[in-house]
Amino acid sequence: MAEVFSTAPFKKLLKENGLRVSDDAAEALAELTEGVGFVVLEEAMAAAAENKRKTVRKEDIEEAERKLW
Repeated sequence: MAEVFSTAPFKKLLKENGLRVSDDAAEALAELTEGVGFVVLEEAMAAAAENKRKTVRKEDIEEAERKLW
């Protein structure tokens, strides 16, 4: 079960594209998004630490994105 994200926005996103959506599909998408978010956050925290900061900044998130994708 997704702990961070509500499934409602994911159901809405899928429905806006003309698709019917089951509750478990929306839940799976929320869980996947949450997991990807945590991977990005881990990279961003490492970037902040490398720069001797305790604060994660936007540029850390962007750097994490570049490293991962």
